[in-house]
Amino acid sequence: MAPDELLERLAHTLRAEIGPAVDGDYQRTQAFMGAVVVERIARQLRVADLHADAEAREIAAMFNELDTTLADATVPPLLRTTLNDAQADGSAGLCRIVEALYTGRGALGEATFERALAVVRRVLRAQIDRRVEVAQ
Repeated sequence: MAPDELLERLAHTLRAEIGPAVDGDYQRTQAFMGAVVVERIARQLRVADLHADAEAREIAAMFNELDTTLADATVPPLLRTTLNDAQADGSAGLCRIVEALYTGRGALGEATFERALAVVRRVLRAQIDRRVEVAQ
């Protein structure tokens, strides 16, 4: 049995059998909350590979689009270094990219800055959407 299926069965047992059988309001509430937590972990496990693949594709596409967006711009050295370093870091480097974009805003020009920031924001938005999918 897959881990997510096992956790779903555990959550069902907590909700349908243990929760109703427990005496005491506090203990019953804890059993039902345990079911909610276990269900969420099961959802995370179920979509983990899909989400990791989607994130990897989005980040690769983001770097390609940033290369195109910044091709004709004067790219500050800090931003260039940050982009090079962030490629190895995956999503962990997104915050540093945003900071480097803001730092280099004047050198990039407002239009290029806005286009580059929009590229990064799309990836960040997709990450939030995936987290919300699991949380619901």
